[in-house]
Amino acid sequence: MPDLLKVFEECRDSKCADVVSKKEIEEAKNEYTKSSAKECKKHKDAEKRMVCSFKNLSKSKYQRLLKKRSKCAEKKCAKERVAFRKDFSKSLKKFKKSIKKKKANRK
Repeated sequence: MPDLLKVFEECRDSKCADVVSKKEIEEAKNEYTKSSAKECKKHKDAEKRMVCSFKNLSKSKYQRLLKKRSKCAEKKCAKERVAFRKDFSKSLKKFKKSIKKKKANRK
């Protein structure tokens, strides 16, 4: 069985490349990480630093580009997305069951 995440990502990259280019996303990501690191390094508390990072992400060009690309993927790769989400939820349920069994065996 093919890796459904890769199938979805390939579909997204091929059909939504004209919406947002990889180079454009990479540049925006670098810009976001630099500005976030600069603004959030003053926070010593890890929780406050995380909040600062998320605030910067929500305002960033990087986030806007990612949203634009994901909207395109939702429309143009709906079939692949649904298949991936079903597979992901199945594997997550299986993982949760295995954790519960491990916890039950410990007691």
